Amino acid sequence: MDEARDDFALAACLGRIDTVRSLLDAGMRADTLVCDHKSMTMLMVARLRGQVDVVELLIERDAALDTVWRPYSRTVLQLASRLSHLSVAKLLLCKRADPHLLDVRGRTALMIEGMRALMWACAGAHVDIARELLVAGAVVNALDEKGMTALMYTAANGSLSTVR
Repeated sequence: MDEARDDFALAACLGRIDTVRSLLDAGMRADTLVCDHKSMTMLMVARLRGQVDVVELLIERDAALDTVWRPYSRTVLQLASRLSHLSVAKLLLCKRADPHLLDVRGRTALMIEGMRALMWACAGAHVDIARELLVAGAVVNALDEKGMTALMYTAANGSLSTVR
């Protein structure tokens, strides 16, 4: 079983969709843990490398979206948001992953390093990302640790399209 689990983890990490599909068809569960002591699922491994196709397949095969990775008490969506895997985060949001779950520091997937993800998107004039975050429920008037809002970050970079 350990060897099959290792093959599954490697295939998920490398984006080998056919191998992942074959292992699932052979009876591996989409929620298989990579290592028992770390509580990391295959979905988390695929997310780690931004393997959108593998993430989508695992979700289709009933991988739990909101499983918490124990060492950091973070969900797959929180990890994808933190590592800027927009396509994975977008897919998880479309599949109804909960963006409001808290990690051990009281942060959600809508927050990154004390700033909300919407603030990061506005600061960088990433209109599409800002739009997705708003649809997912990002709070427009939320304050960061410095008392700044997303609109303040938008004004600071001079992006009129982001303001709209």
